[in-house]
Amino acid sequence: MPLTNECKRILAYAAEEADRLSQRAIGTGHLFLGVLRQHDCFAAKLLSEIGVQLKMARERIETSPPQQLGSPPKSPGLPAGYTSHKLLYNSAAEMLILELRASSRFLLPTRLFIRHMDVAAYEQIGNPSEDVSYESPVTCDGHPLLVFNSMKLDKARTGENWDGAYSLNLKS
Repeated sequence: MPLTNECKRILAYAAEEADRLSQRAIGTGHLFLGVLRQHDCFAAKLLSEIGVQLKMARERIETSPPQQLGSPPKSPGLPAGYTSHKLLYNSAAEMLILELRASSRFLLPTRLFIRHMDVAAYEQIGNPSEDVSYESPVTCDGHPLLVFNSMKLDKARTGENWDGAYSLNLKS
């Protein structure tokens, strides 16, 4: 799908924010500022409603060390060798869901981790074998549910086969 004009403006704003900080790569902080600068987008309106302001966000991002692309997430409970691919939030369970992928999907399987917003450490979902990936998580804000795919890598590691779909009650 082609990018909407709104998305193109957000990306352009993110590039301007990275340039303003003399940073060569556009990181998540720059994208966040780009969203805040696009005042009429849905995400910016939601953030504004909860008190997030561009000036405040800029100050926090300017004082934070620049994000290194490809670096592993820095959070208790997360393994080395992975990068963050997708982050979801389920408001019904107040849970963060993190999908981690290796830089080369054929070296390490994709893993899913969860943590309650009041807890510092993540916990891995399940205990899948090394030839199984849990991926493509989706959640529903109104219910404490998480649904994800299970993919099984073939022995030659030349591809993967869909193994099944799982649902998880985040409250239990």
